[in-house]
Amino acid sequence: MNSIKHKKILYIHNDKKNIFIDYLIKSLRKNNTVNIISNKDILEKNKFEKIINYLSNPLKSEKEKFYFKYSLYKNKNILKKILLILKFLLAKLNLLFNQSALYFFLHKNSKQYKKILDKYDVIICDFRLNKLYNPNKKLIFEACASNKVKVVAWVYSWDNIYQSSVIEHADYIFVWSKFFEKICIDRHNYSKKQIKRTGPIQFDYLKLSKEKKTRKKNKYILFACSYGSDPEKTGDNFIKDEIIFLKNLSSIIKNIDEDFKIIVRPYPSADPADYYSIKNLSNIKIVEFGKFIKRRAHRKERIRFDSDFSEKIKQMLNAELIISFGSTFNIESSCLNKIILHIDYTYVDNKNSNSYNNFKDNMEYLKILKPYNFPNIIKNEIELKKTLQDILIHKKLSKYRKYNNYLKKIFFDDNKLAANKFNNIISKI
Repeated sequence: MNSIKHKKILYIHNDKKNIFIDYLIKSLRKNNTVNIISNKDILEKNKFEKIINYLSNPLKSEKEKFYFKYSLYKNKNILKKILLILKFLLAKLNLLFNQSALYFFLHKNSKQYKKILDKYDVIICDFRLNKLYNPNKKLIFEACASNKVKVVAWVYSWDNIYQSSVIEHADYIFVWSKFFEKICIDRHNYSKKQIKRTGPIQFDYLKLSKEKKTRKKNKYILFACSYGSDPEKTGDNFIKDEIIFLKNLSSIIKNIDEDFKIIVRPYPSADPADYYSIKNLSNIKIVEFGKFIKRRAHRKERIRFDSDFSEKIKQMLNAELIISFGSTFNIESSCLNKIILHIDYTYVDNKNSNSYNNFKDNMEYLKILKPYNFPNIIKNEIELKKTLQDILIHKKLSKYRKYNNYLKKIFFDDNKLAANKFNNIISKI
């Protein structure tokens, strides 16, 4: 076994309520000195940030393109609308800039944080440039230009890799798996030797668990919500589509087996009031899993994290079937070899730029979850009814289990703990 080399690490952390990041930091502290710095500790108010955001191209990412088009669609200010249209035209002509390159050019000669950076061997920060995750661009890009400290840009979640406003000047980038390594090379100008595969930190709890399936009297389907409330008016509130789906699912299940229940797991940031119209349906039960906390002081969003992972695992293990519109929950469930359905249709056929149909057909990360050759990808209600009968009545299960192998191949290189792999890689850089 390779010896672990002690490092002095500065972790730039702007989400102190995140239990998975806390878990990683605790793991790193077993072998290293880790100090945390956040926007509360050292916030650089960059007067150029709005200009840089305007000059950068949002069309290289389908997700950023969606948000940009929605802001254009909803904006009532004529001058702002003209500026957004101008930006859209310049982006289409590829005349806008790479955001990371602009920040690097602006801050590479800064010495403002030299005394801080001289104390550390490694800087770890989020891969995304959005100010929610990295409010202090000067600190990061001064570190990127330094020869004395190594910068690690961490792709926290698998869907983040498709964004275009990301750090492309770090020494290393940490991704989940070999599949995402290739995407990173193709999209973000990193060489293979700079990319390190850690696996998903968020799924270590599954590998550490000793929970087993238990015999339950009540049979149920577990529906994991993929969308939540939209207090910031970003245009991606598709909970209405999930609510309509759940009402129809309730009716279908009643016709198959009146004793079957549907357990609904809310999206972490969803307001309980959003589920008001379905909470009285006799075969639907909404199960909470953690207390609401305010995630960031300057935003309206509140979020819940699991207070008990053993309960979450039992909930998955004891379900007959797990359904979502494309939740990370499906990926977690594949680790436990559960039968999973991905819903790829909606009852709301909205022509606006913020419609779910527009969203689901364009998001690169959702496309990964729905390859055409698996019966688990449900395209309409007729398919849904037939599939539920197959699984719940006729017990034709084998053809639906193949989808798990596909998901595991994409998201997991091996079964090792991601925190341990992260630690080992840090020791060698």
